[in-house]
Amino acid sequence: MQSTPVDKVDIDTLIVSEKLAATKMLARQLAHLHAGGRVVVAHTLFTGPDEFEFGHGHRWADFPKVQEPVYRTRSGFTGLLSELRADGELAPAVGLAAGILRPRRVVYCADADDTGAWASRRLVHWLTGSWPEAFEQTAYWPLAYDSDLARFECSPAQVREMAARKDVQRFFEANFLLNSTVLLGEAIRRTGGTSTAALSKFGLQLMYRLRELGPVAVDQAHLTMSDWGGTGRYAAGTASFGSCVSRGRLLEDLQANGLTAHERTVPGALNVQLTAAGEALLALLPKDCHDADLPWRLDGWKQEGLEAAQPKMERYLRTFFGKVKRRLA
Repeated sequence: MQSTPVDKVDIDTLIVSEKLAATKMLARQLAHLHAGGRVVVAHTLFTGPDEFEFGHGHRWADFPKVQEPVYRTRSGFTGLLSELRADGELAPAVGLAAGILRPRRVVYCADADDTGAWASRRLVHWLTGSWPEAFEQTAYWPLAYDSDLARFECSPAQVREMAARKDVQRFFEANFLLNSTVLLGEAIRRTGGTSTAALSKFGLQLMYRLRELGPVAVDQAHLTMSDWGGTGRYAAGTASFGSCVSRGRLLEDLQANGLTAHERTVPGALNVQLTAAGEALLALLPKDCHDADLPWRLDGWKQEGLEAAQPKMERYLRTFFGKVKRRLA
């Protein structure tokens, strides 16, 4: 059946922000800088509209497998569309939805990091059906909300470069989670866990670190992730993985899978530690699954770009999960 063409809604400017609170602080400046015509503000809500789609009916014989990431719209995602009036006030956007906007200009105004850039570009595509290159573009990286926004203008090319680095990470993440859902999920079930959520690349590495540390305060677990120490093979010093939001979710997923437990030892102190199922999982997995240098390895791939790094990531993933599968045979 042929789909019915969707009527586009022409607007002057589409502004992409990260969250409503940031938009409110910058609204008057944005209204002044981009006055004239209809201005719509959309929000990435940190990660943008897309999440991985892994499908169903996977065959054990097909794993380990590597494929291009497949995305679907996050449940309930709307982008919190608002109209920015000339006086800097925000009003609800009426009659607007994904795929129908046709702006003359796109303005980036999200956080200055790879995730912010990637989520902004995905949101523009979700709302317009086109990538940002189809429109005039302006970009700001607001490092402070109480300063002159025009000081933070940057090149849209920087946004593309940062988003391209995130594409590398998303390729690795998507395929790690796809294989984890099937292979590590089976390992978790065999060792007494529940496999409620897919075990992530950094979730597994945190388990190894918790085995070394023993029970630690939840705050200390967060600090361990934000100040991660590797073996020193790739770089000196420490690295960070995830964000405050994703690190909290990582701990929640480990607990939901029965791999860690939270215990309040004294008033106000909440500790996290491996459960018997978590210990058994690490004992079952091949020793090579312990990769404390993964943050540096992944950063190196991101610097290389997707075309150069994809064969290396595929080899890593097939080797890693091939050993897991053989252990489960």
